[in-house]
Amino acid sequence: MKKFAKIVTLAAIVVVALAQHVKAQSTVTVAPWTEAASGTSSSNLTSVVIDCSNQKNVAVQWTFNLGGAGTSINGLRFIPQLDSGLPAETTATLSTGYVMAIAANGTTAVTVRTNFDTLGWRSLALQFSTNGNAQISTNALSYVVYPRPTAK
Repeated sequence: MKKFAKIVTLAAIVVVALAQHVKAQSTVTVAPWTEAASGTSSSNLTSVVIDCSNQKNVAVQWTFNLGGAGTSINGLRFIPQLDSGLPAETTATLSTGYVMAIAANGTTAVTVRTNFDTLGWRSLALQFSTNGNAQISTNALSYVVYPRPTAK
């Protein structure tokens, strides 16, 4: 009977240990930025890099609204990066990048959520944002990642 109780206790400890080994996700929110009317911007976005080294997919949410009326397309373009921080190609094509595009709805916020398969790339860099409207666009971006493990 004692042997059976030890086995059950050991099994319970293993189950509890496995249940506690769940990876914690982290939501990262990028500082909001504005895009000029009928503009394309990259200078203010160079610091937006999504570290996807610990996962195959990354969830991204983009919300924007205009300063007035407009229904033209706005877009974001991400390009994959290697460890060096350099783009995968010097002139990235659509086949090596990730694009989010949707029509604006005037001053009403538009939210787009997607999930990119990172195909083994270490990070995705926001290359540019576009605004096809005659109004300023205010943008907000957030994404969910598994943080890199810390050294013990």
